[in-house]
Amino acid sequence: MRAFVALRTRIFIEPLISATLTRLTTVLLPTISDTLLFSPGARMNTDDKPSTSTRSTDTIYPPEPKGQVSNPSIIAGVLKPQIAQVGLTSNFVSSDAAAAACTSQLLRRFMPELDVIRGIAVSLVLFSHFLSWSYVDVPRAPFDSQVEPWAARLLMISARPGWIGVQLFFVLSGFLITGNIIEAREQFDFVPRFYARRFARIQPALILTLLTICLLRLIGVAYTHLSDVNLPGVVAALLFCANLAPLFGVANPFGPLWSLAIEEQFYLVWPSIVRRLSIRRLRDYCFAGIFLGPFVRLIGFQCGQSEYLSYVTWFCLDGLFAGGLLACQLRINRNDRRSAHLLAWSMTAIAIATLMLQYFTGSLSRQSTLGAMLGPSPWVLLSASLLVWFLCIGSNERLKRLVEIGLLQDLGFVSYGLYLYHPIVMAIADNTLGGIAYATPNANPRVQDMLWRMLVLTVASYNVARWSRVSFEEWFLARKSQFERIAISFTRHWGAQRTD
Repeated sequence: MRAFVALRTRIFIEPLISATLTRLTTVLLPTISDTLLFSPGARMNTDDKPSTSTRSTDTIYPPEPKGQVSNPSIIAGVLKPQIAQVGLTSNFVSSDAAAAACTSQLLRRFMPELDVIRGIAVSLVLFSHFLSWSYVDVPRAPFDSQVEPWAARLLMISARPGWIGVQLFFVLSGFLITGNIIEAREQFDFVPRFYARRFARIQPALILTLLTICLLRLIGVAYTHLSDVNLPGVVAALLFCANLAPLFGVANPFGPLWSLAIEEQFYLVWPSIVRRLSIRRLRDYCFAGIFLGPFVRLIGFQCGQSEYLSYVTWFCLDGLFAGGLLACQLRINRNDRRSAHLLAWSMTAIAIATLMLQYFTGSLSRQSTLGAMLGPSPWVLLSASLLVWFLCIGSNERLKRLVEIGLLQDLGFVSYGLYLYHPIVMAIADNTLGGIAYATPNANPRVQDMLWRMLVLTVASYNVARWSRVSFEEWFLARKSQFERIAISFTRHWGAQRTD
């Protein structure tokens, strides 16, 4: 009997265990485990040394894992000979290969769910600007029908947190750009290539925006934020210093440029830091940046700089550091889903605990010490958690449709132009169509008028942004390689002059 058991173990069980352990462990996991997103999934076998393959500044391209074949048919081909030794049928192989294909790496060459996140972020911004920002002069009285309809008042209040969309942009930007730098930092002439690509992506739409607001200012289009257009401010915006201009008595010429300035100032130094650190050390730096952010704001608040807490660079780096932290941690964990779930739940729990602390201490407003200190911190953590969950769902073949929403993907595709152009469209439309196509903002707005105006402005802004992305910005994006060659030549020439 013992001999029979030993023979059965040697013939049937040992080869099966060996085959399973040498390949994906998810092959034999139950289907319901995949559905609940608790399968470990495919894992990256990367170390602190980055890949040298070509990367794009818009997406992350992780290398194919070592010792792992992602094609299910190849997996079946490898397992079939070993399973055939124990007399199992090919049906077993095809079933398990299909199960293995249910999940893929969290970090992939193309991640369409990230466009959905962009779409959510820009929608929050539009919602805030079209429904709250536009009605800034409406009396802030309580819900009183004699002052304004309570429904309109409620709609304006619900739109105010739209600024969270900017924090979501920061997290996503930090995640993508940090990941791209990690993957491509050992490429030859990486630094000039990086900045050439940033120039081709950012500068054309920015220049078009500045030219447009200057023209509108000259012809006298009435709009609150266009009244601050001035030459020093425009120069500061071109140099990505619009958010710092008020520190020197120069008005920011265009409201939305403050966030763009923060990103570009951050990326002016971030590539040099990333190139010199291992992934684990870089992860620690990002964690330190998130942890120290509230204390920097506390110092600023105590020093009487509360008016700068919302847009000066050193007070607003939490989101970029949080995105960098995710880019590092997902690589350190080798795309492990359980670790990603734990990270997302942890950030969510900390964010909720922080919000509860602010609520019960009456510190939700930034006018209080604790409110000014914590500021965007809980929303940054929630944004980072949302990004992780989208990656988990988007890499699951059975659930990815939940995060591949066509409308939001379209908005995400043109999100940069939409963010820049929508205030301009709003200014032109209010001065030309206001009172004709829709009711302009007034002291007694109606909900139907507010929603119709938002719909008209959103459609118009989307069409302008799409034209810009497809017909204008794409011309520069298609010539990235030429910008790269120019940047490399300039860098080498400048380096040769310094050597001489």
